[in-house]
Amino acid sequence: MVSSHSKQQILQRVFTYWEVQQIWQEEHSFVQTAQLINTFLDNEYETIPPQERIGKGRFFISKIAANGCINILKGLNRTKKEKIYLDTLSLLDYGEVHDLPSLIYFAITLIAEFTQIDQKFHQKALEQAKIWADHEKWEIRESVEYIIRLALASKREYTLTTLKEWISSSSPNIRRIVVESLRPFANLKWLRDPAKNDEVFSILYHLRKDASSYVRTSVGNNLKDLSKYMPEIVLQTSNSWINEAKINVTQDLASKGVKELGRDNYNLIWTIKHGLRWLKRHHPEYRSHIGSILGENYVNFFDEKRNRLAKPK
Repeated sequence: MVSSHSKQQILQRVFTYWEVQQIWQEEHSFVQTAQLINTFLDNEYETIPPQERIGKGRFFISKIAANGCINILKGLNRTKKEKIYLDTLSLLDYGEVHDLPSLIYFAITLIAEFTQIDQKFHQKALEQAKIWADHEKWEIRESVEYIIRLALASKREYTLTTLKEWISSSSPNIRRIVVESLRPFANLKWLRDPAKNDEVFSILYHLRKDASSYVRTSVGNNLKDLSKYMPEIVLQTSNSWINEAKINVTQDLASKGVKELGRDNYNLIWTIKHGLRWLKRHHPEYRSHIGSILGENYVNFFDEKRNRLAKPK
């Protein structure tokens, strides 16, 4: 039996609702359209049992609704698409002013769907994503990752080129969202392929010593994720970063501070420790290799969960 909360069922209700309510028709004002869309999204959310809302919350519903709307948009002329694109940007502002989280998520996910229309909208959506990536609200900043990942799915090379420009931004929020968007999650399988991941490693390389721990945490998490699919490459990469920095690997390297290592090298060691934690914990066969990169104390004594420095007991 198909759940009434499945993607297929929600999509069907999107098509029906948009047709019956004549969403995006000329006779509706912007406010009427915003209210109609929000009503649909909130009604869908309210029908989901509370215990299921962790996996099927407001973002989930908005994402499916936006995905259904792209099929409607593709049948419209260019002028109409442009108007709806601008109206979608305004939906986010309207949702903020009136505290309508479903409408905010819908605006973000629909802008993501615009990346699937053509090159011009793809570019416009990425430009908007960069603006929202530096938004004051954490929920909006984090949701921008969805725009980037859809953009990567449709135009990988163009999107990667754009992301490489973003990593020089003065904003740690923008630098971080680049790394987060390139973590090897399931919907972009090529990110797990070592033969196709060189450009990702080049971006991680650029940010490996980032001044912001917010960014370095993301770099380390990306390395940790990659180590599940290409452990040897992650180890080789970490080792090459240490060698390039001319860091002398000692037993207590992982416990050394800024005064001993200098700020850049301290940041580098910090990132690598964060990146190798999963391999250290789950793959004893790599412990010797990890010790040659970060020192034996990291392997034997460092507690990543408590973030304690490596010191013998």
